[in-house]
Amino acid sequence: DEHLDITAITGQTAITSLADTDKFLVSDASDSGNLKYVEKQYLPSGKMVLLQSASTQTNASTISFENLFDKDKYSFYRLVGWFRPVTDGSDLNFRWRSATDALSAAEYYGVVQGKTVDGGGTSDLIWSRWGGNFAKITNDAGNSAYNGLIIDMVLRPRFASGTSTTNSANITFQGGYWQDNSGSEKAVSMHGHYTYTNSSADMDNGGFLLYPSSGDFDEFEYVLYGITQS
Repeated sequence: DEHLDITAITGQTAITSLADTDKFLVSDASDSGNLKYVEKQYLPSGKMVLLQSASTQTNASTISFENLFDKDKYSFYRLVGWFRPVTDGSDLNFRWRSATDALSAAEYYGVVQGKTVDGGGTSDLIWSRWGGNFAKITNDAGNSAYNGLIIDMVLRPRFASGTSTTNSANITFQGGYWQDNSGSEKAVSMHGHYTYTNSSADMDNGGFLLYPSSGDFDEFEYVLYGITQS
């Protein structure tokens, strides 16, 4: 029998992140309790894996997610974020990326709808793109300290091979923000969907872009998850 002093563990250097091949000592109940090891990659885990996160008050003209999509690991991705523009009345726009370039063919189709409210009551909200070269997420966003967009977006990229080989890439989202409305603010609740129909697009090792229609982002915060295939 082997007996380990407690300092065999507590006396070692601590690590703050795990590699897939890091090993854990276990007692194998199916083999008379014999000692074996298991690697981190084989431990049970959740379906949603944190891939990226950021929180900054530094101006940026574009938020570019590159070398992100992996056709062998994830079919879906989820972005939860908050974004505020520098310029009053700007829009938030979206484009897919391949491994090398932004995808700007005029094949973005979709619609956004919701409700606005101000002191005069509520009203309907709608805008759309039919063959545009980007997806328009917000319309006429304000830039006051409390005006940022909060959004929950699910993305399904298109891959030339693998699990997602249909001739389209899709995003769907819901969120809220404030419209500038020519200086008379309105609170907005909205939801939308866009399809990118370019049948030659391959987004493996690609990603996407978020950018204001004018000016920069003043500040933003986000978390991005991959949703595993199994």
